[in-house]
Amino acid sequence: MRRTFIAILLAAAGVWPAITVLASEPASAGDAARGQGIYEEYCRRCHGDDRAGLATYQASQEELKLRLEGQLRENMPDFFGVFREEEIADLHAYLTAR
Repeated sequence: MRRTFIAILLAAAGVWPAITVLASEPASAGDAARGQGIYEEYCRRCHGDDRAGLATYQASQEELKLRLEGQLRENMPDFFGVFREEEIADLHAYLTAR
């Protein structure tokens, strides 16, 4: 009940990304090996082999999803609709494994 009330308040305030986080399912554990493949295909061309800007990545899986879907203002391509939930979990597992 309280989460619903908070979500309604955030909607009224126009804070959509926060609603996405509140309404999302708990983060699932991903597979770092599959995440590495996703990184190599989609992320390496900008972040490189040395994972520039991601070497100590510790953000939550929900924040990664928001970032990938363009809901956080970033200097990064918008990947809205590109990744399934499992792929986001896999990429998160890879980024936080080191």
